[in-house]
Amino acid sequence: MIPDWKVVQDYLEILEFPELKGIIFMQTACQAVQHQRGRRQYNKLRNLLKDARHDCVLFANEFQQSCYLPRERGESMEKWQSRSIYNAATWYYHHCQDRMPIVMVTEDEEAIQQYGSETEGVFVISFKSYLDNFWPDLKAAHELCESILQSRRERENESQESHGKEYPEHLPLEVLEAGIKSGRYIQGTLSVNKHRAQIEAFVRLQGASSKDSGLVSDILIHGMKARNRSIHGDVVVVELLPKNEWKGRTTALGENDGEFPSEPMPTGRVVGILQKNWRDYVVTFPSKEEVQSQGKNARKILVIPWDYRIPKIRISTQQAEALQDFRVVVRIDSWESTSMYPSGHFVHVLGRIGDLEGEIATILVENSISVVPFSEAQMCEMPVNTTENPWKVSSEEERERKDLRKTHLVFSIDPRGCEDVDDAFSVRALDNGNLELGVHIADVTHFVASHSYIDIEARTRATTYYLADRRYDMLPSILSADVCSLLGGVDRYAVSIMWELDKTSYEIKEVWYGRTIIRSAYKLFYEAAQELLDGNVDIVDDIPEFRDLDEKSRQAKLEELLWAIRKLTDIARHVRAKRYQCGALELEGVEVCIQLDEKKNIHDLIPKQPLEVHETVAECMILANHWVAKKIWESFPHQALLRRHPPPHQEFFSELRECAKAKGFFIDTR
Repeated sequence: MIPDWKVVQDYLEILEFPELKGIIFMQTACQAVQHQRGRRQYNKLRNLLKDARHDCVLFANEFQQSCYLPRERGESMEKWQSRSIYNAATWYYHHCQDRMPIVMVTEDEEAIQQYGSETEGVFVISFKSYLDNFWPDLKAAHELCESILQSRRERENESQESHGKEYPEHLPLEVLEAGIKSGRYIQGTLSVNKHRAQIEAFVRLQGASSKDSGLVSDILIHGMKARNRSIHGDVVVVELLPKNEWKGRTTALGENDGEFPSEPMPTGRVVGILQKNWRDYVVTFPSKEEVQSQGKNARKILVIPWDYRIPKIRISTQQAEALQDFRVVVRIDSWESTSMYPSGHFVHVLGRIGDLEGEIATILVENSISVVPFSEAQMCEMPVNTTENPWKVSSEEERERKDLRKTHLVFSIDPRGCEDVDDAFSVRALDNGNLELGVHIADVTHFVASHSYIDIEARTRATTYYLADRRYDMLPSILSADVCSLLGGVDRYAVSIMWELDKTSYEIKEVWYGRTIIRSAYKLFYEAAQELLDGNVDIVDDIPEFRDLDEKSRQAKLEELLWAIRKLTDIARHVRAKRYQCGALELEGVEVCIQLDEKKNIHDLIPKQPLEVHETVAECMILANHWVAKKIWESFPHQALLRRHPPPHQEFFSELRECAKAKGFFIDTR
């Protein structure tokens, strides 16, 4: 089955059904999704292609000599896209020696009439017909398809009946691109103000716009009309207003002072959208009274997005009353210039409002987080570590790696109960009197082969997500909590960086990078490490590694560990002081620990107490990152990808400056 560009755009959530396998996605259709539906929708399509369970493929038809078709003079983009996809479907049929029938699904009635009987073995039908003929038992897909079709029919009827325009038409793509090149228009990403979503939005300049326009601040978009149907996250094209029409940010000096505009800043209006950020949105239904007040047609409901930066969405449903206590997913389909609100369709129910699982599902959908279980193919790539078959260091790796197991006292410091220990430290005195500081990171890449199933899955997930009562791992627990966790008393592979330091000034003399084998001696938690640092040795009773030792061994090992922790902290103090002298930025924040009861209701919120050992661990990691970045920059000066913090946006300091000015102070926020 080969879907047309419009089918991929409008029915992607149906194409994601696990029953639908072996779909051929054309490059032309994928590019249409990227340009018309935005980054999030395009990423969903890419994830579908990467998922081996769906067995889908991407065919680069525009780069294939026999499939490429140039766009004819006067031909619309939509007609050219459909023609290109049909031509590629025909080539595919002949490429399979006319033995494998090809079904092209499209929503273009003209294409069905034109191509339906043109090539024997290539069938051109509507998506609804495809589901009816090939998947009659897939009820959820049929219901969703009917919902999408119903929404489309009602939008078309509404468009025919409507006369007045609420918004100006967006300019054609060719005009927008020419205007950006000439400097008449500016492109950027729309960011809606969280606190004044109805009034204020800003366009963050991107690409050449930030250099060529001469602007040093974001562009203010004042009011919904000036946004012209763009929503938070869209890549938009803006026309600057004359300077006498520029407005200031809405600021407030105090609770009773009211709001007033600050000094005027560049202000503009949206004239076109280059890339939409439409995605799945979690919404709630209005109350029964609000539904009745919305008019005689009770099928059309304005639902309220969970993300208040998104405008209300009009959907068609007869289940408004039944769904009032639930969180529901909808998808935006269009936003006509004749309508105050975007139109969308109902996708599925997440759960009841206030119910834990429903609220967790809301957080996942709103942040585009996929938490499907790891597949059998992915798990087959994992190492085995069982009582019957324990994992152990291979002889080959022993020859290749630097062995630190007998020479270095390695220990980790993490939150209490932490299972995924990904970093550890070592500090020791060298024969020449100098010190050696080491930071050791779990060598995950040894177990994750490039382009393997688990590598592709990890790229898609990007990180491990921590919630109050659970976490969703980037990698299977056999890696994150076992073979790649630097637990105490077991051999582990690591990537290490070790510095030789002057014994008094702690200045760095030499640095070494490499793969190592380590055996962590202690798995400490923050509070225990801090107690040892403060001289309270009674805490050793809470450290498992000390429990079974005789008194003599216990005392010797305790003195060794105390020296290491104190020396590590002393080095970190010196490194931190030196960093501050160079103008380092310190970001302070209070981390909250959430205590849950047996039913997983919130029992208490406890601010985590800041400890010096927290700063010690952080400082060692910053030092390691700094030196690794330095090494990358030296080795690959033209390919190094390093983080650089941009200067702060000055317009966001206007409220602070005004507050200070009211009290007779001047603050230079540059």
